[in-house]
Amino acid sequence: MPDNNPIIDDRIRDLLADRSQMRQWVDCFGSPLNLTFPEIGVENARRWRDTVTAVYPNTDIRFSMKACKSDALAKAFTLAGLGLDVSSAQELTAALEAYACGDRISFTGPDKPSHDLAMCIVHGVGVNLDSTCELKRFLDLQKMLSRKGRPVLRLRPAEQAESRFGFGAGDLLSAARDLKAAGSDIEGLSFHLSRYDSNARIRVAREALGLIREMRAHGIAVKSLSIGGGYLMRYLDEPMDSQTFEPENYWHNKSIEDTYPYAGKTCAEHQAASILDGILSDPESRETLLQNDIRLLLEPGRALLDQCGGTLFSVTGTKPTSSGANAAILEGMSFSLSETWFNSDFVPKPVLLSGRTSEPNNQHYVLVGRSCLERDIIRWRLEQFGSQPQPGDLFYFHNTAGYQMDSNESPFHRIPLPRKASIFFAGSTPACQLDSEVNIGSFTGL
Repeated sequence: MPDNNPIIDDRIRDLLADRSQMRQWVDCFGSPLNLTFPEIGVENARRWRDTVTAVYPNTDIRFSMKACKSDALAKAFTLAGLGLDVSSAQELTAALEAYACGDRISFTGPDKPSHDLAMCIVHGVGVNLDSTCELKRFLDLQKMLSRKGRPVLRLRPAEQAESRFGFGAGDLLSAARDLKAAGSDIEGLSFHLSRYDSNARIRVAREALGLIREMRAHGIAVKSLSIGGGYLMRYLDEPMDSQTFEPENYWHNKSIEDTYPYAGKTCAEHQAASILDGILSDPESRETLLQNDIRLLLEPGRALLDQCGGTLFSVTGTKPTSSGANAAILEGMSFSLSETWFNSDFVPKPVLLSGRTSEPNNQHYVLVGRSCLERDIIRWRLEQFGSQPQPGDLFYFHNTAGYQMDSNESPFHRIPLPRKASIFFAGSTPACQLDSEVNIGSFTGL
């Protein structure tokens, strides 16, 4: 059976080789400690931009900030030329502090409070409108503020008619007419899709372009189309074995019913390029895009964060369990590795950073948190680590920046939220500073 070892950037692998440095940072900032790598974020952004604009030059990439609450990574992406996608007034504030201009910010999420809508209008942010009620509030706020906003109408696709997001096609056209009657230009159309089906994204993009043609036939101009996120990130260097999720591989024979496809066959930016190519392969869609100079927006989250972060947990002790396996108790809780809270498990194997040389150990361990919750399991999979974890050792979980390190974080037991530290490799030795304190002066050679 494959070991499910993660793909790790050579710079990070070298960093992990200096266990004393890792220990020093954890002693300084606490456990768990989330590490972010902003320079890798810059590299990812440039690679994404070059790949997708080679297919369709008028493409704008906007990082979905909900994927990771890292100020440093948001700044890395804007400094590399990307926009940002936000879903709350707080994320919008963070986006502005990350040097993003209003016209490079998208505000998504359904039925936003009036305060959020007002901020979008004032700062010139493209705001997705999701319902007739929200549209009315938006128009009223434009009058109150004596400002024109940048409305984006979100389509509820015909093949996802049960979704709670967006307008059906008929209602969307009616909303477009209401905006025109109010003297509002329409910034664009968007849609929300769950899961990672590239063909579905191509079909719905073509559906949306058909609506854009219909709107233009009635004198309603549209500037952009957002095709959203949903691009697969590759965590593992080898395919997952069919036995990976057999219950006997998990503590108490836990059944893993669903999990992220960690061993994707293609890199995320190439999947995105393939989707763009699929949209353009339809002659009518291609003509609509090119003749009307429609800008395509992509809003990747996790897929832009490949190699951009990891999480360190300190070991506090071990104990045998009734199942015959051992539990390694970590200084932290499963809130800081979100996958277990979706009845799933984080598949990539963590790295044990030990401060001593010990006898080989073939025992299996489940990694558990320190809270009083029975289900506070950081990783359910039973694993051998070559040696016995000892108090003071560290476990490093790689590639946790996307929806893992902070999606479900909680100050349970009044324990402070984990801190983030950003690591920069540009100098002769890796430099570390708090993620929240990273600013434009932290980046060199951009």
